[in-house]
Amino acid sequence: MYFLRWAFLLACLGCVALVAMNGRWNGRLTEASCTWIVDLDRAPIWAPPPEPVYATFQKDFNESETFPPQDAPGLTI
Repeated sequence: MYFLRWAFLLACLGCVALVAMNGRWNGRLTEASCTWIVDLDRAPIWAPPPEPVYATFQKDFNESETFPPQDAPGLTI
């Protein structure tokens, strides 16, 4: 019975470590009440991927009628 407790504890810790090492990240571009979200690479929670640039959002959302130009006031990434 003692072995099962340790096995369960190690399995739980292993799951937490697996999730922490494969964090899913996204970038957000906001303007007023609109938000555009792009998926970034998977990376550990202690080493996030670099912040996306405007061109990353433009590549995915340029066909959208409401996508703002780069010099729009109040635009934040």
